[in-house]
Amino acid sequence: MVWGRRIFLDSRQSCYITASVNSEPSCFHSWTWVRDGFRKVFQWFLEHPDFEALKLWKTRNKSVYKAECPRELYSGSVVIKSYYEQRFLRYFLRPSLACREAEGYLTVQKLGIPTAEVLAYGERRTVWWLSSSFLITRFVDGSRNGTYFCTVDDGPGYGTPDMMVFCLKLIEMLATLHRNGYCHGGTHPRNFLWFGAGEDMKIIWIDLATVKSYPDPAVFAEKAVADLKAFFQPVGLSTEQKLEVIRRYEACNPAYSGASFENSFL
Repeated sequence: MVWGRRIFLDSRQSCYITASVNSEPSCFHSWTWVRDGFRKVFQWFLEHPDFEALKLWKTRNKSVYKAECPRELYSGSVVIKSYYEQRFLRYFLRPSLACREAEGYLTVQKLGIPTAEVLAYGERRTVWWLSSSFLITRFVDGSRNGTYFCTVDDGPGYGTPDMMVFCLKLIEMLATLHRNGYCHGGTHPRNFLWFGAGEDMKIIWIDLATVKSYPDPAVFAEKAVADLKAFFQPVGLSTEQKLEVIRRYEACNPAYSGASFENSFL
């Protein structure tokens, strides 16, 4: 049994939540996984399609909203990400982006890297064909994303001491990911939330659909360098600052050290 809700937030924007008695991820039928302790809230969303929400991101095939939860059911807000108008052949017998992102969260969490908390996710399929998928995570209150420190986005935090704190802390986490055989695939600073200042700064990873392992060492090395380039480019560090960040990375992941590695970024 499966039923879906296309939740209209205004005349032009909508997001999809699918409910199903099937809870195990599968490429053969619809399914929904909901974390214990969030089931009543999830049911509330299904029963109240007019819930209040703030649009965070919207494209042709994806929408991201921040939604307020009833205080008597859940403390805090959530982020609802919906994928729709999927390309049938691309996801035929393959997991959706929402499913891959949830798996990415689990992979990164196992390495001790903080991420947003996954509360629910699922897919709607008709005879194996994917029509929509969704992912619900806990909203990280009081946080900003890393574009706050980016020169290309005129970030107000660019050039401040906390910019280097952010870069050094994040590069240690990225080195941990690489050291364990995974690459991120989407290391733009907007995909990392932060709060606090100085040594008390905390960084939370989000948008992890592209986390992947690469058994071929040559391919892995190429993807690892791409991760670092994608992070360095929008931040706009000076040569001296890049060297400091690279040295920190090398200390955490000695397998990627040396002049050839360094020359990729300077």
